[in-house]
Amino acid sequence: MIPLNALAFYAQKKLWNIYAFCLMPNHLHALIQTAQTVAIEKQMGELHKYSAHKIVEQLSVSRRQEQLQFFQLHAKQKTDRKHLVWEDAIAKAVLSESYLLSVLEYIHNNPCNKGWQLVKDRAEYKYSSARFYDRGEAPVIPVTDIRQVWFELGKQLK
Repeated sequence: MIPLNALAFYAQKKLWNIYAFCLMPNHLHALIQTAQTVAIEKQMGELHKYSAHKIVEQLSVSRRQEQLQFFQLHAKQKTDRKHLVWEDAIAKAVLSESYLLSVLEYIHNNPCNKGWQLVKDRAEYKYSSARFYDRGEAPVIPVTDIRQVWFELGKQLK
């Protein structure tokens, strides 16, 4: 929950609107809109830094040496840190409703795809906003309903 709580923190501080998310075992998908003029890559870097610190702290407290060693091994190519939890973020601008729809579907279908098969029904995956969009149930962190933002999209998703 650390990465999702960090996302929620940014939303609570009104720095981001979170429209969709899906936390996978080794990566995070999020459809967000930033409220600041600071580049999204810089903001994602801050999210990575904060959540990585919290993850390493939690692993240290719970004495999860194998996981800590994994992150230490991946940090060997970096000189500015002991652990590497996140790879660089990939941010893409969403400029049309059709692309937004495809991104939303991609994010929500990720736990069901052939490579993962974590659940059969995407709305069953706890760490995703699919249950909100598919069933109207509250996700583990709050999201802003993208259908309220783009009226036409709301018609397509019904």
